[in-house]
Amino acid sequence: MSLSSDHPRLTFLFFLREPADEGSRTAVASLVHELRGRRRWLLGPPAFVDEVGAEANEDGSLIETVGGALEVYSTLRGLTIPERLDEQQLEEVETIVAAVADLSGREGLDFDFELGLAPVGSVESGMLDHSLREVLINEWRKSLNERRQKS
Repeated sequence: MSLSSDHPRLTFLFFLREPADEGSRTAVASLVHELRGRRRWLLGPPAFVDEVGAEANEDGSLIETVGGALEVYSTLRGLTIPERLDEQQLEEVETIVAAVADLSGREGLDFDFELGLAPVGSVESGMLDHSLREVLINEWRKSLNERRQKS
């Protein structure tokens, strides 16, 4: 089951909070590569992101983004998708968050997460913050449960 090709999409992005060194860059690239083979992804597997932007940090260095990106169907501003697709997208996001939390805990790396350029939380030392755990994931799960009860 899929939606029309013109249904709006968002990018679920995770990225290192601190500047990447070769070790952290390799660890993140390996994680994304491993995630790609972990499951069948609704809109395609996550992509490794390693970009240098045009904007500079306070110290004059260019802002670098090292992480991963997953495309998801948008459900913002009243848009809806079939319940099964919404459930699959949540499972995909949970898979990514759990893998990032594991890497964070093992390697001491901190990550931030965005959905459609809006910050949605972080993982520090393997621990999900309140926004990521409660506001994004648990509220998404609650919304799905409410949809099931109505149908």
